Amino acid sequence: MVVFGNYSSDQRVRREAEALVSRGDEVDCICLYQDPDKKRIVKGVRLFYPPARKYRGERIVSYLIEYFAFFLYAFVRLSTLHVKRRYDVVQVHTMPDFLVFAALIPKLLGAKIILDVHD
Repeated sequence: MVVFGNYSSDQRVRREAEALVSRGDEVDCICLYQDPDKKRIVKGVRLFYPPARKYRGERIVSYLIEYFAFFLYAFVRLSTLHVKRRYDVVQVHTMPDFLVFAALIPKLLGAKIILDVHD
């Protein structure tokens, strides 16, 4: 899973990931850092964080830079994880919509892609 948000506060993502783990699937989630103790595994879900926290401010340019930086992190991390683990399915949660392109390498190597649009 790839989500531009905090795993611990996004109940929709958490419930889905934990349900998959409970049925026996292995779940990795690339998400923004939030947890103070920076846990790497939560209820069987492996979490991967970029080196920066979510920007809280008013400058649009800063948000665009943050989106692009997260996209690059997710693209590289997801591609390397896919080579090691060979995912069957990659689920990308939006916003931003272009985040789905972080799953390009897994898609080219045979993984199915799910775009979960959060409105």
